[in-house]
Amino acid sequence: MAKVRKPQAQNGDLRHLPPALTPLIKLPHWVLWRFEKPKGKWTKVPYQPNGKLAKNNDPATWSSYDEVIAHVAKFDGIGFCLLNTEISAFDIDKCRTSAIHPWASEFVNKVNSYTEVTVSGTGLRIIGYGNGEEVHRKQQVIDGVSLETYRKATRYIVITGNPLPNTAQQLVNIDKAMDDVVAELDANKKQEKKPGDKHKLPANLRRMLYFEDHGANVPTGGYPGRSELFWAFVNEAVREGIHADVIVEAVLDPAFAGYAIYAHVMDNKGEDYVRRQLEKAFKELTDAPIFSEEALALEFAEKHSDKLRYVDAWGKWFIWDGTCWRRDEKRKVFSLARDLCRAIATTSNKPSERKRIASAKTRAAVVSLASDDQRLAAITAQWDADPWLLNTPGGVVDLCTGKLRPHKVEDYMTKITAFTPGGDCPKWKQFIKQVTAGDGQFAKFLQCSSGYALTGLIADHALFFLHGKGQNGKTQYLLTLAGVMGDYHRAAPIEVFLESNTDRHPTELAWLMGVRLVTASEPPAGRRWNFNR
Repeated sequence: MAKVRKPQAQNGDLRHLPPALTPLIKLPHWVLWRFEKPKGKWTKVPYQPNGKLAKNNDPATWSSYDEVIAHVAKFDGIGFCLLNTEISAFDIDKCRTSAIHPWASEFVNKVNSYTEVTVSGTGLRIIGYGNGEEVHRKQQVIDGVSLETYRKATRYIVITGNPLPNTAQQLVNIDKAMDDVVAELDANKKQEKKPGDKHKLPANLRRMLYFEDHGANVPTGGYPGRSELFWAFVNEAVREGIHADVIVEAVLDPAFAGYAIYAHVMDNKGEDYVRRQLEKAFKELTDAPIFSEEALALEFAEKHSDKLRYVDAWGKWFIWDGTCWRRDEKRKVFSLARDLCRAIATTSNKPSERKRIASAKTRAAVVSLASDDQRLAAITAQWDADPWLLNTPGGVVDLCTGKLRPHKVEDYMTKITAFTPGGDCPKWKQFIKQVTAGDGQFAKFLQCSSGYALTGLIADHALFFLHGKGQNGKTQYLLTLAGVMGDYHRAAPIEVFLESNTDRHPTELAWLMGVRLVTASEPPAGRRWNFNR
């Protein structure tokens, strides 16, 4: 029988934790931990610096941060005991198996407190303050994702110091988020029926129930207002064959109080209003003429749901080309709509109707209506979300394991390298040896910094400067690295990062979204960096 290998702890820089964790660093609640198999399953066993076991419920076995860091090299990581503190946490398990799961991404954004990648690399941990009643729960969410909630709990949480990019970098009170999500998941469990019986809301519809309420006539969830959001929800539920009673029960569930759809329904007299809207949606679905714009849009979405997405916040269509998602710069979507309209027009025996279906007006209407279809709709947070995945022409590389796997539509990657890993590179090795004058440590540093640029991580706040006299390999090194990284590289004007007497246009930074390596020329003498950027 093959021996099961010990898990590898994926920690950040434990000796220099993010500033958001300063409140934890100040408390003597720290333990060390090590992967062990006391009962045939790998477990994170807590220890004291002296090598004796630590206990979640015994403060005498805890230590200061400095004490555990002094001995961390002998263990797999560090942890923080929650008992007798205001520190609370969420653990979102199995949400980073490929890209970050949309539910997890939206939940992290909603809680808006410090979030880090867990030691396995496949989960997320949100840390904040909590003063409510004790909570220690594990609940199933969706698609195998589970949520563990800890407040005043007798346990320790592993600290990796590996913050999730582009998320909050401070601790906030997460009491309300805890109470809401625990109640909501409990309610979902009570409502769930057997799969496939049309009595269960699919994930895309359940996500729509979680858009926060900002008031009537305020853009919500990519829609002009909560009324339009509710109507989109009802239409999509009807199209997917969800039973009317399930729809009514979902939108009237008090667990969604404070969210847009629930607020809209309550402002419109509750169940009677929902039933009327359902009748309208059912009627429109069943009465829609075969050649109506709505019917054409539904056919368009059905035909292209595997290769088209629309992001309302950006006002852009994206097309899947088999290896990555590309922004539709050439109006390919309109071309696909034209093809559909022309094909369907030929099935009509009325000349006037054939002309109408094949018209530019109908084509534009199909594209506009399809952009609201939930099979094609996407949000900004789901694109290029996993910093550990690298897209290459030959497949997607998991940078945690180094393994190459096939491309997946659901990875939602918009960038790709110029080459696939493999083979040897004797000329490159010779070049590195030449420019480093045979300095192995220097060569190792270049390798590590180049490898770090392949990830989307920003845990190390560092700028790399290449300096020296001419003809020492700086330009060739950067050109090669940039050429290999393909879409993941951008060359930016140095002025983007320098102080200026005039305001720089914000699109300069938006242009760098998702980029992992940015290069720039040397700054003019006497200019100062703009650290706010």
